[in-house]
Amino acid sequence: MARLVVSTEQHFLRAPSGEIYVVGSEDHAFFARYLDVFDEVVVLSRARAVSEIPSRARRVDGPGVRFSAVPDFQGALGTLAGAGRAIAAIERAVADERDALFMLRPPGAVSVLVWATLARRGAPYAVELVTDPAESFRREAYGSPLVARLRRPLVAIFRAMCRRALAVSYVTEQHLQRRYPARDRSRQFSCPDGDLRPSIFERHPAVLHRIEASPPSIGTPTLFLTGRMDRPFKGVDVALEALARLRARGVEARLEVAGGGRLLARYRDLARSLGVDDAVTWLDEIGDPEVLFDRIAAADLFILPTRREGLPRALLEAMGMGMPCIATPVAGIPELLDREELVPVDDPEALARSIEALARDRAWRLRASRRNHARARAFSAHDLASRRRAFHRKVAELFEGER
Repeated sequence: MARLVVSTEQHFLRAPSGEIYVVGSEDHAFFARYLDVFDEVVVLSRARAVSEIPSRARRVDGPGVRFSAVPDFQGALGTLAGAGRAIAAIERAVADERDALFMLRPPGAVSVLVWATLARRGAPYAVELVTDPAESFRREAYGSPLVARLRRPLVAIFRAMCRRALAVSYVTEQHLQRRYPARDRSRQFSCPDGDLRPSIFERHPAVLHRIEASPPSIGTPTLFLTGRMDRPFKGVDVALEALARLRARGVEARLEVAGGGRLLARYRDLARSLGVDDAVTWLDEIGDPEVLFDRIAAADLFILPTRREGLPRALLEAMGMGMPCIATPVAGIPELLDREELVPVDDPEALARSIEALARDRAWRLRASRRNHARARAFSAHDLASRRRAFHRKVAELFEGER
């Protein structure tokens, strides 16, 4: 099997000299994972030219990985305005790579456009479903009333996309498989993107010791939340509302938020309007993962009041350290946390109550620490690499059978 074209929803950056960079996780190492089975990987996605590459950006193209650019567009209106140029670029790419296998990573506009082009040509493809479209395109998660109105037909498109694929990889064990099944069970694979590095698990003894040494009830708990803030789905606003409620009833909690994005200024304004700005530490982007892990491990609770997910890597990382965690029951999160550590979506009062209860119960925090660490062990880089390799081999076998 020579070549794989991977279609992704990421926004990439093109340097003046032509190299491709990303601020995010989809860097060269990410795409090099496909080289365990395929000889070459072509990344088909949006890219925009920039005069200067951010210091925290990482290189994408390199040995075994090249890039095929689609003109960049963002948001619902940007999609409508840029669809013509994007379709033309995708048509050219599909024609140029006609002997390659395509791997779509939905949900998003790029995967829809690529799928439509492949369908017209009757070309085979595989899918890696990384989050739930039904949750992703809710207005509260995506931030666009136009996209929310298109939610039902979009969900139907992604169901059809999975049903007609050669095979489908899901980041969950059950949730996405039930909603977006492949044509039969033999073509369904569970392959999360977590890939937890050993240093994460090595932090567990220190985290556990700190919980054991903490008072039974923590009067001033430190909460930690991390994620990109380009769209509202991480629930930073819900966390701020919960923080305000906690402090209003005498719980002097503090919140640390790591991440950047276009909504950051709005959330800072919200913190000021709620009167909790002095209790929030805005850490912006932390480029060094080990520094981020140290900050997480120094907190008392990790929270993720998210409105959409697949299987959130940040939550898995916090669990691997043995952090007590509270999150919403979206997508695959109920496969990770116990029911008592789940709170409803968009419910700051429920989040505040759960934070207060967990902060006041050291025995619960210890149970959660040990349980979370044990569950996260299944997401080590070594174990997940084996799962992905089996999926890649199956896809390559099915593709060869249809040629």
